[in-house]
Amino acid sequence: MALPYHIYVMATAGTHIQETRHLQYGTAIVLIALVLMLNSNGLVLRYRFRKRLKG
Repeated sequence: MALPYHIYVMATAGTHIQETRHLQYGTAIVLIALVLMLNSNGLVLRYRFRKRLKG
């Protein structure tokens, strides 16, 4: 299950939404960390390839 959809399902499905609140926040933190990690890796790769192409 995709992380954004997992957050949505946990926030809207069931009758014990407050009991799963910590899992929702944990999933959101994992999603944010993955996005930041992928973006930073992309920045590093772009920098290296530009440096290599210029000479």
